[in-house]
This record gives sequence, structure tokens and C-alpha cells, in this order.
Amino acid sequence: MVFGPSDTLERMSKVILEASAPQYHYSVNNADKTSVNIMVYEEHNKLMNSSISVTLLLHYTGTSIRADVISTGGRMGFRGSNPEGETPLNEAVTDYILDYGKRFGLTVQDVSEK
Repeated sequence: MVFGPSDTLERMSKVILEASAPQYHYSVNNADKTSVNIMVYEEHNKLMNSSISVTLLLHYTGTSIRADVISTGGRMGFRGSNPEGETPLNEAVTDYILDYGKRFGLTVQDVSEK
């Protein structure tokens, strides 16, 4: 969950979309000023014969944004390891959300399911 001023939160989806260039994007804007943005990122590594896709779901409620990062696919190899020096795609997406929150003074909280 990301909390902060509503205009900064509303701009967050647009900034992430422009900066990260997902392969697929779907957006729904409701009449009550809430919105849902779905961004799908895909990465294929021919050398390792693997692909990873990460879906980022941003649900803006007017007072907060719920960001869900869902990762599918994986690496073949020893315990699904990544090549040395390569950042996993889901961590790159999460790091961008955290960086945006830090730059604009937003409060980012981890919410766990019970």
C-alpha cells in the first residue's frame, strides 16, 4: 500500500508506465475517480531457455494505491538461480515503486494477508 497526497498518487501509474515500458497495459478509470492499471512485463532469456512475466496491478482508491506484483514463470537451472549480476524482474518493478515513493515522500507499507 502506498499513501500520500492524492495528486501524487494519481500520477504514480502514469509515471511508472512511461518509465518502465511494459509489454502490455490495460487501464480502467471509474466515474468516482478511482482507477485500476494493469501492466505486464515479460523477459525471455534464450541462453537459459526461460521466460519470466511480472504483472503489476495498481489500484488507486483516491487516498491510497494498492500495488500487487505477481510473478510467473521461472529460470531453469540450479534451484531457479539467476545469472550473476542480473536483477530479477519482480525486484526491479518493486524497486521502482519504492523509489517513486521515496522521491515524492510517500508512505509505503507492506500489507500481509491473514
